[in-house]
Amino acid sequence: MHKMVKGLVLGGFVGAAVGGCRAVMAGEPGEQDPTGEAPALAPRVAKAAAEAALAGAVVGLCMERRSRRRAEAALAASPAVLRYARRARPAMETAVERALLAAEAARPRVEHAADLARLRAFEAAEAARPHLRHAAEVARERAIDAAELARQRAAELRAAG
Repeated sequence: MHKMVKGLVLGGFVGAAVGGCRAVMAGEPGEQDPTGEAPALAPRVAKAAAEAALAGAVVGLCMERRSRRRAEAALAASPAVLRYARRARPAMETAVERALLAAEAARPRVEHAADLARLRAFEAAEAARPHLRHAAEVARERAIDAAELARQRAAELRAAG
């Protein structure tokens, strides 16, 4: 169960990051916000996050099942280990409950950090846009110059040959 939750959360974060980057880099206007100022990228990001979270949950579930099978096989091979595992179970359950409570307590901070990171990513993309346009213009000019030079050299080689 815990590996599935880890896969779900990790997949969601990765999917949101990838979806946000792809949506920003696509440069399509898309839907407009009610204010009409910026493109609404949230639906694309949410869809990518949901898809990746689902994939992460499936991978986590498979890993969890595999771990359980291996653990059961190892415990069956050693009765002493089984006794110690049974004794340690209440302490482990308590530790898991405390970890879940800590995760719930940290959730607002994590959500705030994710919102802040998304905002900074959008700001960085907007700041990079003029630089990328300038780089594209410079590259285009250099390509035109290189093509012209190649034409001249080709003409010289034809005339000489």
